[in-house]
Amino acid sequence: RELGLTWESVHWMAAAVTVGLGFGLQEIFANFISGLILLFERPVRVGDWITVSGTTGLVTHIRTRATTIRDPDGKELLVPNKLLITGAVMNWTLSARGTRLVFDVRTDLTCNESAVRALLLEVAKAEPLVARRPPPFVLLDAVTNTDQRFRLFVYTNAVEDHVELKDNIMRNIREKFAADGINLVSLECP
Repeated sequence: RELGLTWESVHWMAAAVTVGLGFGLQEIFANFISGLILLFERPVRVGDWITVSGTTGLVTHIRTRATTIRDPDGKELLVPNKLLITGAVMNWTLSARGTRLVFDVRTDLTCNESAVRALLLEVAKAEPLVARRPPPFVLLDAVTNTDQRFRLFVYTNAVEDHVELKDNIMRNIREKFAADGINLVSLECP
């Protein structure tokens, strides 16, 4: 009473503090429970390559509150576990270590279709980072008034080889086509 506080005002202040604590601890509790789900269900494991919130990287630690992801530049992102359970996550290695790359190759109409197919397969089969199973394959995807578009499909044994494999294949296609006199209109690997 000397401070001007009554039992009723203390009661309301305690209730307000309790509600504030409840809201504050809600996120911590949600991340803790999500961490337990990650550890037991294992939709994301240490060593997986994932994409979350626009960042792709290697999962290096899973703790009860947050998961650490190291991107290819060596930067580490701490992701609240709740985001890995309730948000959209692409796990590149959940059921397999490799991934597929698709190369869009456009040549002019004068190029022999069989020769283009053979050269694309030759380049893919000569690359040591290309998986042998499933084997690479080529499809004729489109023919326009000016060019023809082929798609080369290759698989990697390990998702971390993706960038190097893309560079090797694109460089080797350009060199092989130039050496064999095939007019390359465009080459892309989105």
